[in-house]
Amino acid sequence: MTPRATPDLSIIVPTYNESATLPILLDSLAKQIGVDFELIIADAGSSDETTNIVHSFANNATFQVTLVESSLGRGQQLNAGVAKAVGGSLLFLHADSSFCDRYALADGLYYFDDVVDNRGTDMVAGHFALTFVH
Repeated sequence: MTPRATPDLSIIVPTYNESATLPILLDSLAKQIGVDFELIIADAGSSDETTNIVHSFANNATFQVTLVESSLGRGQQLNAGVAKAVGGSLLFLHADSSFCDRYALADGLYYFDDVVDNRGTDMVAGHFALTFVH
């Protein structure tokens, strides 16, 4: 896939041995429509199949997928992901997340942009329906 210069959204996911849950998130992201995004996986040295899953998924993804190596620690992983991000907005997700609605990302980004444009502030909080694997 040829990445666009600036996607609307950069999704950053810190991982460490997430091979059991990561495929569910990747499948969920592959079904999202209506938004141009990139996915950045910030891995902290997984010893399971996490990185192989990411590489395999990236080969067929319709969006840019980047695997970043990081030191262990959520903050360090998120910072490593942000350093690679080029999207106009950032979304941090856990590897055990998934979306119920195919338009969840598009709708969330639309609402965010609407609030910023019409209320004159970029200080926005929000939520959308998602599920976590137990």
